[in-house]
Amino acid sequence: MRRAVFALLTIAGLYGCYDYTLPAEENPTAEATPGTSGGGSGEAGGSSDPLTPNSRGDDDAVGAPEPSSETTSSSSSSSSSGDPTTPPADATPDAGSPAPPPAGCMFGQTYCGGGRVAGDRASLYRCMPDGKTGELVAKCASSCTTNQPAAQDACGAPTKCVVNGTYCGGDKVNGDPNVLYRCVGDGFTAIIQTRCTRGCVVAPPGNDDYCN
Repeated sequence: MRRAVFALLTIAGLYGCYDYTLPAEENPTAEATPGTSGGGSGEAGGSSDPLTPNSRGDDDAVGAPEPSSETTSSSSSSSSSGDPTTPPADATPDAGSPAPPPAGCMFGQTYCGGGRVAGDRASLYRCMPDGKTGELVAKCASSCTTNQPAAQDACGAPTKCVVNGTYCGGDKVNGDPNVLYRCVGDGFTAIIQTRCTRGCVVAPPGNDDYCN
């Protein structure tokens, strides 16, 4: 019995003096524990933090993610596209479009031509029942004065005529160009002498006008 105990103590002593390490493939903790032997200058002794910049100070070692190209292109296209229903800012009316027709006239009232009724601007017209056309009232000797809408249009003051002389309407007297007038009174008044069926002829200065 003493010999067996002595033998066990001897074997235990031998194992205590000899440090026996299992191979890596048999030691399950060899890869989990970083090595510290060998001077500490190898990869096992280096920094393992992935967010720490490298020793050269490269900016792109750890950087923010670049913006997506799809997001950038979609933003550009949405900002550049306009409302298809909005007309261009430089759209202008067609310069070649015809001018609007004269406005309608009021039946029975007198108007200078070229305004509410078509005609000579130096002549006075009376509005017809259709409210669009006018009949000639007088050819103005000087001008036609527009007074609408406050009052009816009228011929301006006539040029002074020679008393007892004869004049076609519109020649120094306001009146129908197919009517022959005689100058009376103060030289600014005329009365109808003859209605010319074939027209009235304006004679050279110093001569009386006459019917054709």
